[in-house]
Order: sequence, then structure tokens, then C-alpha cells
Amino acid sequence: MKIILGTANIKKKYGLNSNKFNLKDLNKVKNYSKKNNFFLEVAEDYKNTKYSFDKKLKLFYKINFNGKKKNFNKIENLCKKKNLFCLMLHNTKNLQHKDFDKLYHYINLLKSKNIIRNFGISIYDLKDLKIIKKYYFDYVQIPLNVFNHTFNYQNTLYLRKKGTRFIARSVFFQGIIFNKGYEKLKKNLLNKKIKAINKILINEKINIVRFYLNFIKSNTWLWGFVVGVDNIDQLKKIKNTFFKKKFNFNYQKYKINEKKIIDPRNW
Repeated sequence: MKIILGTANIKKKYGLNSNKFNLKDLNKVKNYSKKNNFFLEVAEDYKNTKYSFDKKLKLFYKINFNGKKKNFNKIENLCKKKNLFCLMLHNTKNLQHKDFDKLYHYINLLKSKNIIRNFGISIYDLKDLKIIKKYYFDYVQIPLNVFNHTFNYQNTLYLRKKGTRFIARSVFFQGIIFNKGYEKLKKNLLNKKIKAINKILINEKINIVRFYLNFIKSNTWLWGFVVGVDNIDQLKKIKNTFFKKKFNFNYQKYKINEKKIIDPRNW
């Protein structure tokens, strides 16, 4: 399973806890990522690409399509980057644009000429699966964590049989599990479940990072996962923890179906 370094918190605050990356560690993180063959994800919406770019890291690059000529010019310029691994759309709203089919055919033309390697999209809900079935995407990014089981082996099977690879994000629930940030949401159901988990972690002497990553490892149908960090030490811990032996645990009882809780867009 591949590790992808997210950059949403580089140069700006991110998430409920307003986490911000320590720029002093940026080069250390990039070098460590290159050494371990990690991927890098950047997005224009983050407004920090000049800090997060690196020519030697395989790149997932997110854009929003608006149909304007400069959008196509931008894609042409991105394709010149030899490390561009996958061009991604931010969400399914891009597919609703009247000129999206034109973009889709253009991307496939670039792929046929080996100018661009992969095309992907980030989705949020099961309804999005139905929307994207009309097209073929090499990579699809989804939210998946201990509390959010919206996507699973079964409902992704159709697209995976066609060759689509799935990438998990929100693995650590935007980091609110680490410092009681979840209490800011004032969601009793979530609070109870996290406190129950924390009690188990103490009693069984299980590291919290290992517990949440183990859930991702148990979803063996995944190609990879995106993770954001604040510093180099966190990235090292994630890498070392992820490759520890997987353990069996019943995560189903911690599943939450309420979108107001599991979807950060509603926080």
C-alpha cells in the first residue's frame, strides 16, 4: 500500500485543530519521502504549491475545471512536469460543467500519447460513485477511517474490476482524535466512541497511530492512503508504525452513519 503525503496544512491552518506544518521541516520531509518512495499530493485550492512542489517526488495534482482556455493551458503546462503521476479533479462538481466531456476526451488523448500517465478524482458520497461510473478514472480518492465506512470492498468492486485504484483520505479524522479536538464538535455519539477506543488503547497498550492505521491496512482493496503531518517526526512514526504486523480488531462497532459527524464539510 502506498503512502501519499498531503499538503493541505503547509503554509496555512487546516482542520478543526487549525494544524499548521512546520516549514523548517519541509526539506527534511521531502527528502524522507523521496528516500521511502512516498508520493506527494498538492492542490491549487491549498494555495501553497510553491512550497510543496518537488521535482523528484511523484505528484498527485488536484485542479478544478472551469472550461476556460487557460484551464487547458494549465493542464498542458502540468503535463510538462516529468514527475506528474496523476492529474486529479477536486470533486464531482467538475463533471457537471458543460464542457467536461471535452476535457475528458482531451485527457484521454494525452494519455494515448503517453503525455499524461493517470487521471483521477476525489469523491465524498456513495452517490458520487454513480456519477463517475460514466467515465474511467485511474485513481479515486475517498474518505475512510475508523468512523467513516461509507466506502468498502463491495461498493467499490465494480470500478476496481475496471482497473480503478482507490486511495483513502481522512485516515486520522483530520487529527482531532489526538488531542480531544473531537470535543469541539459536541457530538455525543462520536465522543463516546472515541473515549471507548482510548480506554481500549490504554488497557491493551496499543499505540493510537497504530490503531487507526491498522484499520486502513485491514482494507486490503486500497491502493494507498493520504496522510498529513505537522513535522518530520510524525511522518517517521506513521511510516514505521504502518509496516508493523497487522492485528485483528472488530472496527464495525465504531462505524458512524451520521453525515453531520463523519463528513468534515459539515463541521
